Amino acid sequence: MLTETELKTMAESPSAEQVPALIAEIERMRQFLKDYGASVEKRLDEIDAYRQALVEENERLLTVREGALVERDACVGLMLKIAAKSGLKAGVTPDLKQAAVELPAGQVAWEIEPSEAHLFEGLPEYADSIAEREIVDKYRIVMNPGV
Repeated sequence: MLTETELKTMAESPSAEQVPALIAEIERMRQFLKDYGASVEKRLDEIDAYRQALVEENERLLTVREGALVERDACVGLMLKIAAKSGLKAGVTPDLKQAAVELPAGQVAWEIEPSEAHLFEGLPEYADSIAEREIVDKYRIVMNPGV
C-alpha cells in the first residue's frame, strides 16, 4: 500500500513508471471498499436477525404477561368473593376498572381489564376511594392480611 506522501508526490507529477503503482493502489482501494462494504452488510444482516429475534421474544413475553394477568385477575376475583362472603368489604368500582378489598391490615386494590370483568361478577359495588399503593406495599398487606 502506498503511503500518503508517495500518493501526494505521484498525484502532483506522476511519471510513467509510477502509473502501474497508482493503478495497483486504486485496485487495492477498490478491493478494500468491496470487502468493507461486504463486512458492513454482513453485520447489518446479523443486527437485523438479532432485532427480529428480539421482536419475537418480546411477543412471546407479552403473551406470557397477558396470561399471567388473566391468572392474577382470576385469583383476585376469587379472593374478593371469599372476602365478601367472609364479611369483609370487597367489591368492584362503579366504572368496573378496579376491584378492592378492605383487609384488617389495610385496603388493597387492583386494576382490572374490561375483558376480565366476568371474573368479578357477583361482587358488590365498591364506592369508597381507592388508596394508591406501591406494588410491594400492596402485596405486603396481602401476605400479612391480619385475618
